[in-house]
Amino acid sequence: MSNLVLSVPPLVGSLSSAIASFTVLVFHIFYQDRRHFRHALVVNLLVADFLNAFNNSVSGIAIFTRADRKLQPGPACNFNGWLGQITVQTVDFSIIAIAIVVLITIKTPHIVSQPSAWKAAALCVLVWVPGTITSFTALGRSFYGPVSGNWCWIKPSLRLERYLLTHMWRIAIFISTVGVYIWIHVSLHRMYGDSNSTFEQPTTRSYPVVMEDRHYDAFSPQRDDDAAALVDDRGVCPPSVPPKDPSAKITNVTRSGGVETTRSGELRRSRKKEIQRILLLNGYPFMYIILWIPGIMNRVVEAARGKSPVWLIALQASTQFVGLANALVYGWNEGLRRRVFKR
Repeated sequence: MSNLVLSVPPLVGSLSSAIASFTVLVFHIFYQDRRHFRHALVVNLLVADFLNAFNNSVSGIAIFTRADRKLQPGPACNFNGWLGQITVQTVDFSIIAIAIVVLITIKTPHIVSQPSAWKAAALCVLVWVPGTITSFTALGRSFYGPVSGNWCWIKPSLRLERYLLTHMWRIAIFISTVGVYIWIHVSLHRMYGDSNSTFEQPTTRSYPVVMEDRHYDAFSPQRDDDAAALVDDRGVCPPSVPPKDPSAKITNVTRSGGVETTRSGELRRSRKKEIQRILLLNGYPFMYIILWIPGIMNRVVEAARGKSPVWLIALQASTQFVGLANALVYGWNEGLRRRVFKR
């Protein structure tokens, strides 16, 4: 009965993640036609999340077909462990890659704007390299076997191997991701000043705002250019984005001491909303980190004591909801929602 209780929550999580990631992935394929690095990385993340969640769902269902409610060593277990290792590590590296791309977009937007298809594909392939190396290393050394949870992975007795092939990288990614988003937060405040006062007085980084005939500003999500792609999918719009229409008119702009500011109340509200959306990027990776904490704690206790308490094994079911969380915070963005419900 205890095995059944421990098996149900992870299965619910993996099934939810598989359904969510697959659904959002389909929406991205059919509705999202923007071409930039973050979109490619998000699709890459959704693919890895779906494969990982589907893999764990299959092994989770297999447990219910056995009288002892346990997975057994063998080729199926090895494949399950191999696919789990390569996909979960690809998810880890996708998270840090997305964070770095967002930072580059803010600091030097011309580097990541309108990349060629092969550059985007190369970046996505690169994200899969670490997981490919570690997963095949473990497979070649016969490291995989049943573990606590609904899946197979590196055997509990191989503590150093677990750390070198997985935990070391994940901990480094956690720290790096938090550091990158702190950098993003600091950079945005330096560029735009305090979000509550930026729109009342100019800052040294102010810039002219170009309005089209339809009165859409540079931050408008309705503009059909690369700036809109950045706003749609990241909430980010570089301050140096040129207008789409060369005949666009500059309106409501005054010059004082070489610094240009706008007096348009509507424009101020629009800019404030968009910058607040940018600052929400700081919350993107934290759900992923929070959901992984119980799983890491469980593996640490296993390494130290040889076996984890039942309550901690039960808590690691949170890791199976990572795919669901990623689909919601990375995939189901405002731009995609607008496109889906518009049609």
